[in-house]
Amino acid sequence: MLKILGKKHNAVLRGTGMSANIIGIDIGTGTIKVLAGKVGTDGYIEIIGSGSAPTAGYTKGVITDVAALAYSIRQAFDCVVMAANCEKSKNVYLGLGGTAIHGQICVGSVAPLAVGTITNEDVERACRAAVLGSIADDQHVLQVMPINISAVNDKGSDNSVGAKVEVDAYIITLPQTILGDLTIALETHDIHPIGFFANAIVAAEAFTPPSDVESYVFLDIGAGTTDIVYYRGKKKPCLVASLPLGGDYITNDLMQGLSVSRPHAEEIKRYYSKLNKDLRGQNILLDCNDYGTTDKQIPFDFLYDIVECRVEEIVSLAYDYFVDNHMVSERKPFVDKIYLAGGCSALPSFKDNLRKIFGVEPEIVHLDMMPLEYAYPDNMACIGILRHAAQFVPKERINNLSSWQAVVRNIKKMFKM
Repeated sequence: MLKILGKKHNAVLRGTGMSANIIGIDIGTGTIKVLAGKVGTDGYIEIIGSGSAPTAGYTKGVITDVAALAYSIRQAFDCVVMAANCEKSKNVYLGLGGTAIHGQICVGSVAPLAVGTITNEDVERACRAAVLGSIADDQHVLQVMPINISAVNDKGSDNSVGAKVEVDAYIITLPQTILGDLTIALETHDIHPIGFFANAIVAAEAFTPPSDVESYVFLDIGAGTTDIVYYRGKKKPCLVASLPLGGDYITNDLMQGLSVSRPHAEEIKRYYSKLNKDLRGQNILLDCNDYGTTDKQIPFDFLYDIVECRVEEIVSLAYDYFVDNHMVSERKPFVDKIYLAGGCSALPSFKDNLRKIFGVEPEIVHLDMMPLEYAYPDNMACIGILRHAAQFVPKERINNLSSWQAVVRNIKKMFKM
């Protein structure tokens, strides 16, 4: 199992003989987050630096100005290179979200390589068959996850000799044009990504729920979008989506209702998140002045109505999305647990409304294995990108060996030397 370690674990990677730097970039609607990690051959990741920059050219999960977005990524990228005191890594991976992300279950089948046995290679071939048979050429496949594997013959499900391998795969795609335009824009800034992931999935798989949780919903509530992943069964996604609503929906209403700037509205929103809702109905005035203002004595009830109304609307729309996609069963609740991540997860109103509308106790995801400086819910996607990217690094390192070294390495692996 991949383990993630922070700066205080530097000694873990020393003496491993071989390592590689990777950089994970989380393209968020409010902030670009970047983490740099060093991967050792033992599978450990040492986070060696972080960087961030305000997002531009990306609104509600839609790229509106690819050049501005690429420049924002470059700013965050430069921050992490300086913070980590390292050269620019060639292993750059991007995590993307937005409403253009599409997930679907596709079926692929192949003849097994060995009679009566299903191997990992059979599963990979079946997944490739699912992609070739179901995904259009204008779509880029971000991730493929096998969720059901079986052996079948012409008469139905069977494990008999000669049966074919059939795999139900959940495939996540993004239009090629979006990735193409973004890649070209990034290359003008000397950033060359070699891999792309769906933020929703990598964030959801950055933690492991307790063994008694069978089905759950993962919600990553960011500034401009709410990413949704629904697992029906152990690590079997059946729905991945992104709604064009997030914390900015609340911020915009505060800006209009209180006649304040965006930074001021964000500060007021954070201030409200620390207050007790029992203050409602007590004629409480809040001092919400910032530099340059003297007239922002705001009734708590007025602030309460703005925030709670918008939060309830966001959660209701998320629940309606499940209803519209026929995911809600007659059993109430239809999931065992809801896990929260993202910058807006710190707002208690989301937990209250999720509990009321979904009928499930929500829980904010905590990364206990991480050092405190990185263990925040809004880092889930970036950490997930590093975890997934690390799976590809050993292959790249092996390819850099001489042919003779590669042969020796493979022989040792075969005989577990």
